[in-house]
Amino acid sequence: LVDALAVAIWVPLLRRHAPRSTRAGSERDGGPDRRLRRVEECLRADLAGEHTLDGLAAVAGLSRYHLLRRFKRHYGLPPYAYLTRLRVERAAALALETDLPLTHIALDVGFGSSSRLTEAFQRHYGQAPSRWRHERRAGAISGKAG
Repeated sequence: LVDALAVAIWVPLLRRHAPRSTRAGSERDGGPDRRLRRVEECLRADLAGEHTLDGLAAVAGLSRYHLLRRFKRHYGLPPYAYLTRLRVERAAALALETDLPLTHIALDVGFGSSSRLTEAFQRHYGQAPSRWRHERRAGAISGKAG
């Protein structure tokens, strides 16, 4: 009886004060847990979607606060900034792989306008997407000729 009472008292205390890496449901292997992976998969699957923090929290089965905290801790960015990065990277790939107008690419990846794409692209790559596209293509052509 004394042992059972000790366990009943100590186990909750140890769980509450244990380091995060030993708590149940923590990131055991350094990668994101399944909840964060579901959120990332949701973002990647629908770049152009209108994702809300409440919707992403529901996907993860976490509160908004816990999703923000855990997502930022693992990915280094809050979910919306991470989504913006994914959109910019996809826009860059489309700019190189296709001849689609940048306005079309902007809408395809979820930016509301080409100016929104340009702002985000400049923050990420340091230049406008039209110039970036032109320089990459010119470099590919001169690289093939040499």
